[in-house]
Amino acid sequence: MEDYFEDEDNDQLTYSVLTSSEEVVSVMANGKMLVILEEGLGTCEITVTAKDNFFKKTATFKLEVEEGTPASLSKLNEIGIVTYPNPFIDKVSFTNLKNAKIVVLDIQGKSIKTFNSVSKEIDLSDLPSGNYTLTVEINSLKYYSSIIKH
Repeated sequence: MEDYFEDEDNDQLTYSVLTSSEEVVSVMANGKMLVILEEGLGTCEITVTAKDNFFKKTATFKLEVEEGTPASLSKLNEIGIVTYPNPFIDKVSFTNLKNAKIVVLDIQGKSIKTFNSVSKEIDLSDLPSGNYTLTVEINSLKYYSSIIKH
């Protein structure tokens, strides 16, 4: 989202996001990344707000979800893949996962680790405590899971 909002004095911005219809999409701001998940067919408006202590800017756009439109990111558990334990300490394990590419994103939406050909688990012991997003690519489709490291 930082490509669309600019702060003249380079203060760090925080982002929030709303949808006009949770029956069409659910939305969340994950650091600097906007995540949109398809919930059903229809049209809605998505409003993104960027702010710091002195600045607030809002942008709204219309989104139409039609039949046959691929969702860019769906939740892993929607396709029967479970991520555990969550919260975790060192390793994250997966059920029903075969040959996936996994990218770990920090709270800012920045890619910090990439794993190829994952089937059972990934070692994240070198990461500090915090919230992360896993983007999992299976057969050219992307899914996500939010995880917490203690």
